[in-house]
Parts: sequence; C-alpha cells; structure tokens
Amino acid sequence: MVIIPRREVRGFIWIPRDLTTAWDILIDGVSVKADVVDASFTHGIIGVESPCEVQLIDDGSRTYTGGEVIELKIDFTDGTTSKWKGKLEQPKKSFSSAYMLKLKGSHHQAELLDIMVNKSYSGTSTDDAVLKDLISTYLIGYTSTNVASATTSGTYSWNEKPFYDCIIDICNNAGFYCYVDSDKDFHFFERGSIENEDEAIVWNDNLLDLSDGFGTDETEIRNKIKVYGEDDAGLPVIYTSEDESSQDSHGVKEKVIKDTSIKNSSQASTVGDAEKANLSESDEAGTATTLIMPLLSPGDKIWITNPEQKIHGQYNIIQFTHTLPVEQTSVVVANDKSIPSILKERKQAEQRQESLTNPYGMKSSYNLGFSNTDDIDSSLSSNVSISDGYLVMTSAGESIMISNVRNESADRTYFHLKVVGDYLTGVTYYVSIDNGSTFNSISLETETLLTAGSQIRIRVVLTNVETKIKGIALLMR
Repeated sequence: MVIIPRREVRGFIWIPRDLTTAWDILIDGVSVKADVVDASFTHGIIGVESPCEVQLIDDGSRTYTGGEVIELKIDFTDGTTSKWKGKLEQPKKSFSSAYMLKLKGSHHQAELLDIMVNKSYSGTSTDDAVLKDLISTYLIGYTSTNVASATTSGTYSWNEKPFYDCIIDICNNAGFYCYVDSDKDFHFFERGSIENEDEAIVWNDNLLDLSDGFGTDETEIRNKIKVYGEDDAGLPVIYTSEDESSQDSHGVKEKVIKDTSIKNSSQASTVGDAEKANLSESDEAGTATTLIMPLLSPGDKIWITNPEQKIHGQYNIIQFTHTLPVEQTSVVVANDKSIPSILKERKQAEQRQESLTNPYGMKSSYNLGFSNTDDIDSSLSSNVSISDGYLVMTSAGESIMISNVRNESADRTYFHLKVVGDYLTGVTYYVSIDNGSTFNSISLETETLLTAGSQIRIRVVLTNVETKIKGIALLMR
C-alpha cells in the first residue's frame, strides 16, 4: 500500500458584499465632501507615515491657515465612523484650469515625533507597562485603553528621543504592533493576533491590481547583528546576536549597530535580539489595490487569495490608503514576523549617540567649570584653588567651595547633581535655593526634592588632598 502525502492548506469562504459605501470628509467639523475633487487618507502602524491629501474646489468661501482638525468618516451604513483624524498642516491655493485648494495633513500619530523622551527602564517592567508609563508621563489627551499585555520586558535608555521612535523600540522588542486611532487611544497588540473577519482581498471580486509586486526579498535579511555601546566609563559594550539556521540557508549577512546610549550588556542584548528576530528571514510581502475596504485597521490580519498566481494566506496590514471619490484602497501587507523595509527610515543612530544625561527631565542647568575662578565666590570659600583646570585643596584640612549665586527665571524644586573628577570619595555636596541662607545636602546622580527657590548656590566640601574636580552640573526643574 502506497501512502500519498497530502498537503493541507487552510481555506476560507468569502461571501461577496453588496453594500454601499458612505463617507464624509470634515474640516473643523464642517463637511467638505461636496467640493472634493480627489482625496487620499493613509493610516498604518507606528513606523510608517500616515498623511492625508485633499483637493477641493475653491469657491472663495473657505480660508484655512493650518492647525484645523481634518477627519475621514467612512463605513457601510451612514458614514459616521471616524477612520482617520489629524491636523491640517499645509493649506495651499492653486490654479490651472480651475481654482483649487490643496490640503495636506498628518494623523494624530505624527504628534509623537515632536515629543522628546528622557527615560530609562531597567527591564523589570513589561513592555506594555513601559508604554503605559510613557503615555501617562508625556502625553495629554491620549489613552491606553487598547494596550494589550506583553510578557516581554526590555532595558531602555532614551535621551531626547522622539516618543514615536521609543514606541518602535518597544514594538521590536515585544513583537507587537502599535497605532493610534481617531480618539487618540493607543492600540498595542501582538503581531498577527487581530484577525479581521470583515475584510479580505479576493481575486475576481474586490482585487483590482497587484502591479507593485508581491513576494519575498532576501536582500533585507540580516542574521548576524553586532551591537556596540559604551558604558559610563567610556569603555565599549559589545554584543552579537546570530541566527545559525538563517546563516545555513542564506549565508552570513551582518548588520552593525553603534549606539552610545547602550550602557550595558542587557540593553545591548535587547536591541540585538529584537533586530535579529525582525531581519533573519525573508517574508512574503507586497502591495495590492482593491475596492474600498472601510473596515480595515492597522495591523489587522486578513485573507488574500489570488489562485491565478498561487497567492493564498493571511497577511498583516502594515499600511493602507483610502482614495476618494473613486473609492479604492491600496494596502501594504506583510506576515507576522517583521515590520518590512517599506517603513519610514528613522534616524535612530543620530538620535541615540549621547548618553542619558537628563534622565529626570530637568529644564535648566547650573554648570561650574574650573579653568578659572569665575564661578567661585571667593569671599565665602576657603582653602581651595584652581590647578590645571581642576578645583583642588590648597592645603590639608577642611576645604569649602561656594559658587556664585545663580538666579533662575522661576522657582526650582527638583535637582540632579553630576560631577566629573578624580578621587571624589569623601566629597560632600550641598545646594541652596535662597542665596546661601540655608544649604541642603544632595547626593550625586539621584533626583532630589527640595523646598522651592530660585537663588541657587552650590557648596562643595573637600577633605582629601588628592581630590580633583573638573566640572559640576546641577540640573533643575
């Protein structure tokens, strides 16, 4: 008896829809649908751009200056479901054969590029907890209702890094997707976990075009990731993450990440392992144009079938564009494992070349340098001098340096002291917020809460003749 192996492929039954699309475009709550010549609204997971472009007939009754709220509502019922909402950024008038208004805008997600993060996480919090903490710390008007739980945790160190890019770091580590909806609520979920049962791309029904291609691209594979960081002493941190199975199949393909914000091996492994997971295999991906699909959301998993070209499976929607009034949708798809190369390239290396110098989000600093005595109140200081750019003791015995007063523009309450030098053991530090009437003890590299004040002095007490202080920075808010 000969047993013939069978190949089983999961299928689905698609029932063609006989539904009428209802849509509207509003600017500051006022419908402009009647004058729309053409419009496109793009939405995707965080990591891709989500712009809009609308061209209207200019009848002289509308004047836009930028900053207006622009919104697309679309569904199969009454056109009241908000599927895209953001801000008008470039309103321009044009004329060729007719007077027109050309409007460009960005989804709410673009606001996340303008917010800088100064935060570090040691790996004790799960990735969903990290995201929720960032949202509550930095964003006003945003919610985290649809942030799903994650089992992963990462070690992160962000210094003046766009909120948007921090989310990409979290998503890559967790294997999740993230996007923001029209209500400014965050959706954070495992890749491939959201199956859309209301939409599909089906040959001989709603599929219009595959001309931009659908398949794999091995040029994007990277299966040996080298990560170089720098610890607080300036010494290198090195970590290598390899996928031997991928190397056996495709050969060794290397990628080097140099990032001085990576301060220890835990951070380096978080970055390297996440990048390896994303890049070690080539996955089917591509674009398709269809009849409009109003029920899509970023990251949805949908069926795509085209038996003429042996395309059949479920794929994630990375990005989609609704085009009106022709009522078509262009989608960019990939499988569960990775964010494909179509994502907007972020300048992450440039954003992360500094160490985390401001972990507590301070607003100003009082910096003391010792190339001369300009920062020292000589009348209040004793037994200290300047030598080769360092503050030193003049002779044995207690020595005190008190700085000149620094008048801040507003009261300061939180302080973070940083000191560079040699033989700093035994040095004690104090801060005054009232021009030296009282001094409060302060420790290095911690956030200290003091009574609010704006007349700042720094007091340093030295007891070791070998101590040499090169610089002091008091960060405040």
